Amino acid sequence: MKGNNIPALPAKHISTLPPDIVARVFSYLPIPSLMEVACVSRRFKVICYSDDVYEWKLSALGLSEIDSNLEKQTDHLASRLRQLPGGQFLPASGRYLKVDPPTIATPTAITPSLPDSKASHLIIGAGGLKAALANAKKPPEPQVKDKVVKPQTKKQRPAREDFKKAYIELYPYYVDFEEKSKDSLLFKDYTDLIEIAALLARLVLFKKCKFLQRDTTQINFGLQNTIEWFESLLLGQFDAAYDKKDIEDMKKNADAAFELNGGLGCVNVFISKNPVFFDHTFNPSLVESKLPATTGPALGYVLADEFAKFMDHTLSNCKNQAELVSKVFVPDVDAMTIFINKVLEDSISEYLSALLQAAKTREGLGVYLHTIATSVYCCSQFSEYIAKNPFHVDVDIESVKKQINDIFQPYIKTYLDQEMEHLKKKFKLEVEKWDNRGKTKSKKENDEKTSKRSIMSVRSLMSAPAALSSLVMGGKKQHSQPLLGDSDTTDEPNSPDKYTDTATYALSDDSMTSLVSLELAIHLIHTNKESLGRALVIAASTDMTKLRPSVHKIYIALLKTIADKHLKPAFAIAIDRLSKSVPADFTEGHKMINMDSLQFFDLIHMGDMIQQMVDVYYTEDIRMWIDENDFLSDLMIEKKSFERVLDDSVAAGMDKAIQVLVNQCEFLLISTHGLNDYNPPDSGAVMDFRPTKACKQVIQVLDAHSKILKGCIEANTMEVFLSETSVRFFHVIIKNIRRLQVSQTGAMQLICDLNMYYDWAYSLRVTSATKMFQALKELGKLFLADGSDELRALVHDLPRFNGALRIEEIYELLQSRTDYKQIQKQVEAKECCIQ
Repeated sequence: MKGNNIPALPAKHISTLPPDIVARVFSYLPIPSLMEVACVSRRFKVICYSDDVYEWKLSALGLSEIDSNLEKQTDHLASRLRQLPGGQFLPASGRYLKVDPPTIATPTAITPSLPDSKASHLIIGAGGLKAALANAKKPPEPQVKDKVVKPQTKKQRPAREDFKKAYIELYPYYVDFEEKSKDSLLFKDYTDLIEIAALLARLVLFKKCKFLQRDTTQINFGLQNTIEWFESLLLGQFDAAYDKKDIEDMKKNADAAFELNGGLGCVNVFISKNPVFFDHTFNPSLVESKLPATTGPALGYVLADEFAKFMDHTLSNCKNQAELVSKVFVPDVDAMTIFINKVLEDSISEYLSALLQAAKTREGLGVYLHTIATSVYCCSQFSEYIAKNPFHVDVDIESVKKQINDIFQPYIKTYLDQEMEHLKKKFKLEVEKWDNRGKTKSKKENDEKTSKRSIMSVRSLMSAPAALSSLVMGGKKQHSQPLLGDSDTTDEPNSPDKYTDTATYALSDDSMTSLVSLELAIHLIHTNKESLGRALVIAASTDMTKLRPSVHKIYIALLKTIADKHLKPAFAIAIDRLSKSVPADFTEGHKMINMDSLQFFDLIHMGDMIQQMVDVYYTEDIRMWIDENDFLSDLMIEKKSFERVLDDSVAAGMDKAIQVLVNQCEFLLISTHGLNDYNPPDSGAVMDFRPTKACKQVIQVLDAHSKILKGCIEANTMEVFLSETSVRFFHVIIKNIRRLQVSQTGAMQLICDLNMYYDWAYSLRVTSATKMFQALKELGKLFLADGSDELRALVHDLPRFNGALRIEEIYELLQSRTDYKQIQKQVEAKECCIQ
């Protein structure tokens, strides 16, 4: 771009870097090298003499922290450099390592803020700072020294002056280690252990900064040997003071060690000699000896109880040690946290491993899982209590919890799979015990017991929800431990005295259907609740992200077991029995209900009660841990599926039950109705206008079913059942009338029966049934009508029958009249209409 007056950009080398970047680079140079760099250019001289370089060096010595003031100094340095000739071409600040493009500006006059050409306060050249050391008694520039510190400014002197003071102080001691170590000048000038340790720590920083340009290998070697010897001295004295229980001497050596390198050496000595690690009150090798000789109910809980006692003992010992830690170590050492982590790593971890091994090999998976949950809970409580020690010693609770997680990680990794394996195994055993318990009884015996006690059972179940809720949430438990885990060889699911103190109604299996059991459902829920308790304790103490998946898996296992292993097979058997059921001739009042139908209705109520128990368990213990708004979660999907199982099973069986009831009614009408009930042979005889025996028996059967269903099923389901029953029964009555012959004399008997049928339908409080049987009631007038004109008017008055009967059906019913042959032509004649 020859025609352009814009000067070419500077070449890409160090002089093009922003001043803060250059100052940062220069801060790594040894002090003598700064003299050579300052001679390169006026810009480099300004940078070498700036406080930016020495701020970083002071920070390396641990005497200063780089803060926002450095940015202001860098901006000031950049503004000074821009006032130099050609400064307009210099890059701007390079903070965030971003170099601004050069800007074009008119050169401005150099202001008096440029550095003075006189000798700098910091002597560079002729030996560099070494020469300054020789003339340390002669200050390079007289300054007014104020003993009173002024708080107005953060720094009273430039960083270069502070660095000079530190350099002059440390340099003689540092180079002295080239020839000496234990008899170093440092030990002649200082006798206090803490001051010696602090100075040695600063010399280590001085060494790392590499301020000298010559080979310092021998100096560093001597310094390192001296530090190691001094640290050994401190640890030896701390060890001796610990044996003498000289707390003051322990504290002095611990403070010196802290100044030297953080004091971890004294903490390790304190741990290695601590009596907590030599306490054999709870010996891991003797764990199995504390177990009973034989297994039995809840014997496995001895292990969990032993671990709880062990943790109480350990907590007491650690609290006693907290007093000593508070007197010996400074808080910054965090000695108590290190000590507690060591107790967890060595003592608690060893005892826990022996305990869990004994639980798994000796007592089985159930006790093993219970012991894990108890151990996690005890360790979690241990961390909380030790953090609140009475001596107010700080403990990093997060570090302790991490250590606990590391200890339990091998066991927690496989815990959920083992929990699900144990849970499914328990569920399978419970269901199998229930399925096998009734096989020794014959079906006849079961039917007799069911027929005697069925009505009383259903009545008692109507008042059961409150008692069941209390039973599900607070049933009697076999063991006092808050987390229950069953032994693999114990816990009979139907223990006679397990829940009798809570239940207020009979749960005897003889009084219920043999297909499902409330007691089994309660047992399954309690088993599931125990697994849930263990999972919640472990997840809350180790990893909260696993809490919700654990709750999902455990609750889904309960739903699948109850639905697939208990309710579905029970309804399948009940529906199959209904399909094979045949009508019977009932002679006793309590046998007005078919046994298969009775069992199915009882099963509906039992299934509804089980669903209520599961819902109570979900509301009280599950809902708080899940997201109910996540409708696509496995738990919510399975919950909806569980609810559909009962609805679908009831719907499938209800049709069979209705058909069995209607078949029974039809059987009674056919077997009990005489052919002459509506056509008496003596037309002049006096009639007893009462319902027939067949009608009364049918109504008794229908009423018995209605009563047994009230409170057994929901109102909507009950209405559907009664509505469908009335429709089918209506057609059975129509069919029965067609089968019989009705005379005008016997029509009054028919009307009595129809009125009784109507009264039954009206008592149902179902609108559709009432309208249908109102039409049936009007049907009796067809058999009383005298004369073809009146009869034809009744036949064609279709609104009278509320649409329940078509005109073709009415003509078919008229054929049951004994005089139909005489009136057929007049009744069926069509009217002629001439237009």
